[in-house]
Amino acid sequence: RVNVMYAGRIVETGVVDGVTVLRSASATGRNAAALVFRVGRFDETLPVAGVTHLVEHLTLSTGQRASYQFNAEVSGRFTAFFMESADPADTADFITTACRGLAGDHRQGLEQEKRILRTEAASRGGAGALGACLNERYGASGPGLAAYPEYGLHRLGWAEVEAWRRSWFTAGNAVLWISGTVPDGLRLDLPPGPAPAAAPLRPLGLTLPGFAPGGRGGIGLSLTGRLSDAASVTLDILQRRLAQMLRHERGLSYDVAQARERLDGDIFHAWLT
Repeated sequence: RVNVMYAGRIVETGVVDGVTVLRSASATGRNAAALVFRVGRFDETLPVAGVTHLVEHLTLSTGQRASYQFNAEVSGRFTAFFMESADPADTADFITTACRGLAGDHRQGLEQEKRILRTEAASRGGAGALGACLNERYGASGPGLAAYPEYGLHRLGWAEVEAWRRSWFTAGNAVLWISGTVPDGLRLDLPPGPAPAAAPLRPLGLTLPGFAPGGRGGIGLSLTGRLSDAASVTLDILQRRLAQMLRHERGLSYDVAQARERLDGDIFHAWLT
């Protein structure tokens, strides 16, 4: 176990069943935890797009009721299963449930979950101009997949889903963080295996700066760069100044929104619209 200081708080680090565990004291007195895997939409290919989302849904698809709050999500590079409760024993229960779900045979419920996710996608709509900008930069690979439907939800079989799960959802590719108390008897029953190497970003040979027309009104600004405090502060200042000018001074826009996401290593994508 090693203690480090992060953002003014002590973070304890250790290993449980081959999984790196991070813990800090809870500022609220409640317990929160997340089991995070370094795999997401950007690691997929076009024919299997949506497979990570499908694994996430199948993992928690038992319908088991719990007295605590929990959920899961898939982003570009990460998949997280997370919970919150006043009782630290619930943390151990949730982690056990998630690990059991990741090892379970879900072939009987596969088609139903695929239908649920297709319905979810239809209600969510497309990726819009943000997805279009990522597609302009990367084509039909990596971050550019955000512009495409999850085609895998129409054709994936259980063998492909299980192979994806076996490759990426391993102890060596996971981190568990806990805010609050580490419960007694905590176990992380995940298959052994190292973190797979992510495919490198393959940006298209664009001449930048440039622009691309979209199908809806508005203007969006897409930028990539290396993570740093200076970059974060600069983007925040840019957003505030654009909001001041476009809304408060000229009345041309209701708001200026900003979103940031890590693409790979220390490379991030920023979006202002």
